[in-house]
Amino acid sequence: MGGLRAVTRAGVVAVFCLVVGGVGVFNLLSWSAPAATEIVLPGQAAAVARKGLPVQLTGALLREGMRLIPWASLLEVNARANFTVRLQSLGVTGQFEVSTGQSDDERALVEAGKRFKSETNAILKQQLLVMIDTLKEQKERNRLLREQTRVAQHLLDLQIRAFDYQKWVQEEAILRKKEYSVPVDKLVVVVADFSSGNQDEGREVADEIAHHLTELSRNGLDIHVLNGEIRPGVAVRSEEMARDIGRHFPGTDFVVVWGSMSPRTVGRYRPHLTCVQYVKGAKAASVTTSINLDPGELPEKGKAEAYQRACYERLIGATCAAIPSLYAAYQIRRDKVPQLSGIFKLLGDEQPETKQLKAKLLPLTRWAKVSSALKATRLCRLSDISSDRPFPLRVVNEKDGSLMALVTDEKGEPRKFYNEASKKQEYVYVDVLETTVSQFIRFLNASGGNKKGGGHDWLYMKSDVPHWDIAEEKGTFIERPDAKRKEGIVRGRLPVTNMSWFGAVAYCEWAGKSLPRREEWQAAAEPQGGGEFPWGKDGASFARLCNAGNRDYHLHGGSRPRDCSRVGCFDMAGNVAEWCADWFDEKAGKRMVMGGHCEDTEVANVKITAKKGEYQTNYDWKIGFRGVVRIPVDLGQD
Repeated sequence: MGGLRAVTRAGVVAVFCLVVGGVGVFNLLSWSAPAATEIVLPGQAAAVARKGLPVQLTGALLREGMRLIPWASLLEVNARANFTVRLQSLGVTGQFEVSTGQSDDERALVEAGKRFKSETNAILKQQLLVMIDTLKEQKERNRLLREQTRVAQHLLDLQIRAFDYQKWVQEEAILRKKEYSVPVDKLVVVVADFSSGNQDEGREVADEIAHHLTELSRNGLDIHVLNGEIRPGVAVRSEEMARDIGRHFPGTDFVVVWGSMSPRTVGRYRPHLTCVQYVKGAKAASVTTSINLDPGELPEKGKAEAYQRACYERLIGATCAAIPSLYAAYQIRRDKVPQLSGIFKLLGDEQPETKQLKAKLLPLTRWAKVSSALKATRLCRLSDISSDRPFPLRVVNEKDGSLMALVTDEKGEPRKFYNEASKKQEYVYVDVLETTVSQFIRFLNASGGNKKGGGHDWLYMKSDVPHWDIAEEKGTFIERPDAKRKEGIVRGRLPVTNMSWFGAVAYCEWAGKSLPRREEWQAAAEPQGGGEFPWGKDGASFARLCNAGNRDYHLHGGSRPRDCSRVGCFDMAGNVAEWCADWFDEKAGKRMVMGGHCEDTEVANVKITAKKGEYQTNYDWKIGFRGVVRIPVDLGQD
């Protein structure tokens, strides 16, 4: 199959030539040109008067652009929380050295083709043509691969820059207006003029980019496009200028499309996309992606105009192809599912690029779907997600402000636990620290008092027990003000104790959590590389590594940094022991308690496998708890 394209500055017309048995059959692309557009075929010199760009052209340019840039990698990079970039996520292991000239094998085949001209064996001739076409296709794939590698290499070098809007205010405004009214829940895309030797051409390319972006927004891409707002005579030439535009859009994420287009100058033919993520106040972070497009070989005499137009087409296509990924990243950063069904339809649902994008996008949207499906719990992610890791390693429970860690295996993969009650496998997030006094006070005040569970108060509040940390004053629960504590200790940051098993369960239900089962607790306590303790295999030094060894006081969570498991949970060996959900002896009414506490003097008691039973209505100043959130493995899957 061969291809033929005739293009003038005034219009874009694509013509495919399908070779069948040596006969050329011309077929237009799937879109129909406007009635006022004249199709230019080889040998004709008629001018093309473009009255408008058909929507199908947007899809065609988008597909071409997605072949030129690693769309999925661009999406994944910009989907990261606070634009954090991990180099290995792009999967680039090295540069690809590919010759742009004609290979020796190809020249040999062409010479052989000449010799076969006089032959009458049509079968052999056809085989030769197929071999030549195969080499040409391979050469084209290598060219695209080379361009993709160049873009991917730039993505590896992205620099995240935190900045203050006011710091970059220019003496003269870049935009026409001082203030703009833009929706705060949409990604704003500002199209700047593209600098070139011809200002009119730079404006024309910017207008075409804006036109196609508008078509994308009409097809479901929820973006707000601003075009023609750069002041006349101003060219955006740096990231500082691009991000300074953001002072017009406080509280909004935005993208500025700018760049240069001098096809004859190597390295000066590229669009830039500066993405700015709003933080708060005047604070924001920015990252700029440059798409370095290969201008190819210089045109032959008399073909400069068509060559230049073809270069501009590729620039427009690559730029427009990047915007849907930035929109998707914007939505994913907000834990929302990007709506791209209209874009997929525009691209063609059965197109290979569309199928690849859907496959790449699916894991990146898993967490957003999970978040919306968790009715009783709101988990805000604090760490990155990627197509390989759709669940963040760290989240915050909005209800009680607790930091939670995903329980993983030695390889860092989410660990699956089987739930006998639901008959489903689940992932588990576990509290990094034990529940604190201040958190339990918030729960009591929100619940309307120290209620009963199992016939007893949730919390024992009499002064005849050690570490009586919570008091009630005029119907409000507060930190006990008169108790003496070790110097430097803040009572609210200590682990809460003296609650029954029912009190721990009630707190977890209020916070959208559950008490961990023994298997979950033990997995969260495991060390890296194996061992019987959260820190590994050294049991002889346990009294130094954790808060244990006949001490009569608790410590703030995380005060013993070595008492930390592989997944990042603190105080699994010492400080306070912890209630679990399992029965230890159901007939006796005893529940499982895991972990050691500050008074433990035996090394066996601080092992991650150590367990004991405690009556579920008992109170103990050496027992606290932490919670877990369980997520069905199939939740969020289409």
